[in-house]
Amino acid sequence: MKKVFSILSAIFIIMGFSLIYSISTGWGVHDLLTFGTTGPVSLLFFNIYNFLGLVFAFIGEKNKFRDILIACSSMLLVYTLIFTFIGIYGFREA
Repeated sequence: MKKVFSILSAIFIIMGFSLIYSISTGWGVHDLLTFGTTGPVSLLFFNIYNFLGLVFAFIGEKNKFRDILIACSSMLLVYTLIFTFIGIYGFREA
């Protein structure tokens, strides 16, 4: 059962990275991964995939793969939280 959590963690990490990549390059997967939403709800999806990847990595099977999953999802979560902070407070209209 713990292997399933590791696989789910890898899937959510890939989804989170794909979302970041599609936003930065205009790839078009952004609409699919956020279910066509825009605005603050889109920022929620931006963070939730990486958070779920981190949660599933912690409860996954204990081995080197788990350590890699935790490191990758932690870095992506910090990256998306910084972008969310910039998006919320940096682009505010006066």
